[in-house]
Amino acid sequence: MHRQEGDGQIRLDDRDPTLVKKALEFLYTGNYTYEPQEYPEMEPLSEGEIEHFAEVEGQTSMATPRTGKAYFHAQMYAQGDYFQIDALKCKAKEYFKESVRYPTRDSFTSAVIEVYNSTAENDRGLRDLVVQLTTSNLARLRRAEDPILDSKLLDRVPSFMRDICLSAVERCAQLQRDYGDWRC
Repeated sequence: MHRQEGDGQIRLDDRDPTLVKKALEFLYTGNYTYEPQEYPEMEPLSEGEIEHFAEVEGQTSMATPRTGKAYFHAQMYAQGDYFQIDALKCKAKEYFKESVRYPTRDSFTSAVIEVYNSTAENDRGLRDLVVQLTTSNLARLRRAEDPILDSKLLDRVPSFMRDICLSAVERCAQLQRDYGDWRC
């Protein structure tokens, strides 16, 4: 962000103009809208973005389409964090939860990657939500020959895999505490 001398404009060169517009829409109205014609599905990740994500996560990854409402709402959550607008983060989390209810593989993959790439490790808002939704729906996400939650995604985002494992271990431990001899 920098201020342009003479013209009084503030430039946000590292921000997507559509997302800034939606953040401003939220500030004026208390809400924002997802409009696919305004925010078309994006191209697969570039090699530079793949390399950046690999550095962040410590793994190589393949290009993934950045698609769907959940991906957009994860980006809006990140805008709320960047601009320190907690109410925007809450609204984006609400919309994210609703939009990830019936995922496709591409929409789920792009949403998980965006959540883990755009939020700090200590910001558990969307991370805990996506982990909870995943562990609560494992049978649905893993069914069929072509599961939505596949090993490629878990390899790409090791911190997501770790969070799922810790959540599953905690659930198993809670069942053992609640039911004594019950075994996982």
